Amino acid sequence: MNNFDSGYSKDNFNVYFMGKKMDGVSVILFKILDHGYAKDNFNVYLMGKTILDTSVISFQILRDGYAKDNFNVYFMGSKIADASIISFETMNKGYAKDNWSVYYRGEKMQGVSSSSFSINRFG
Repeated sequence: MNNFDSGYSKDNFNVYFMGKKMDGVSVILFKILDHGYAKDNFNVYLMGKTILDTSVISFQILRDGYAKDNFNVYFMGSKIADASIISFETMNKGYAKDNWSVYYRGEKMQGVSSSSFSINRFG
């Protein structure tokens, strides 16, 4: 078995996460991305579980648990409702924003101005 130092491993026939077989995964096309994410030509996975309705071809890891494809933005595998894929950017320490909203760990912060929001860099 090959250990990828990410919780994922594989042999010639199967892919595993934390020792548990992942059903339906293409062993030959399986690729580790980062932060627990992985993909094959059919699905994207987070910590061994399939993330539904993702665009495998366009899926990309951002940072701090955020990722996006051509249609949605995700935090730890969950879609962030109404996040703009075009203007979405990660900031630091779990914060991210788009042209209209600010997010902390994938949750929209109510009443926060995206245009003036900044992170305290002193601590």
